[in-house]
Amino acid sequence: MAVVRELRYKLQKRANNLRKADYQTMQNELVLFMKFCERQGAVKAILERLREQPIYGSDWRIGGRGFDTEWPEKEEEKAAVCLSILDEGVGPEATWEFPFRTGWPLAGSSSRLQDHAHAFVDHILEPVYQFIDERLDDYDFAAHMLVRFKARCEWFERARLFTQYQEDTAHGEANLDKELRRFLFDQGIDYPLSQPESPSGRTDVLLTELGSDKPLALEVKLFDADNYGRPYITQGFRQVCEYMDDYQATVGYLVIFNLSEKDLKFEGAEDSSIPVKVQAGNRTVLVLVLDIFPHPEPASRRGQLEVCSIPISALTGEEDETGSTSEASSTS
Repeated sequence: MAVVRELRYKLQKRANNLRKADYQTMQNELVLFMKFCERQGAVKAILERLREQPIYGSDWRIGGRGFDTEWPEKEEEKAAVCLSILDEGVGPEATWEFPFRTGWPLAGSSSRLQDHAHAFVDHILEPVYQFIDERLDDYDFAAHMLVRFKARCEWFERARLFTQYQEDTAHGEANLDKELRRFLFDQGIDYPLSQPESPSGRTDVLLTELGSDKPLALEVKLFDADNYGRPYITQGFRQVCEYMDDYQATVGYLVIFNLSEKDLKFEGAEDSSIPVKVQAGNRTVLVLVLDIFPHPEPASRRGQLEVCSIPISALTGEEDETGSTSEASSTS
């Protein structure tokens, strides 16, 4: 995927600047490296995962001349320790001496400040850099880009997209699908511009899985609480699962453009995360709702929206606790 290759290249370039820096300029390069990481959504998410480790920010310290330092045995814990040191190195109390002073106990018997700086890179920076690099391919860039698309539509494009749909309802879904594909293409995600065939039919969007030719299935559906209601959403969910089986994929995506005044919710979701994660056997389907109805009043004035709730069990075909599949319900 182009976006991954570009991000990896930029990250490597900044890491190389750190590796080549002398002890007098290394602190500045460290600040630039960490600022870059915090600006990249994928990298920041990986770092936040490390910061959630219990060992992050602990009283762990490099011991003596480094010979008696007991690094954590688990790779993720070691990376968390090293990240806590890097964070300290760009904190308000850090000085330009931080890298080589921190690397001194790890530099063996050398008394050269440059060797101390290199030891800082080898023992503190590299575990974090490698942890990020190895997990970039695991990061769900498609989900990240879809959430960005949701924000763009709801914040800036709501009225335009809704008007575009009303002016050509016969091709409304296809036109909104085209908006999504154009956005993903502009973001550097590689995939065919046409709707390809699979054994189960045509997917609305076919992405290319990171670093391979394996496709990821994404289905686009409309919701208006009337003509396009729960049965249509359920149909879209089933189609995603079928495409996933065709492509032997474990993750699929259902994007729903909400054209109604109602707030579309999925009852029984495990958490309130966006996108909503739905398990269907060994498949994971990420469901994302984009609200493009142009409410005349801002959110602070329009009051509580009427909610249209679709049970997760209706999507997966499972029965609810009463022994039957729930009907979509509306509440104030």
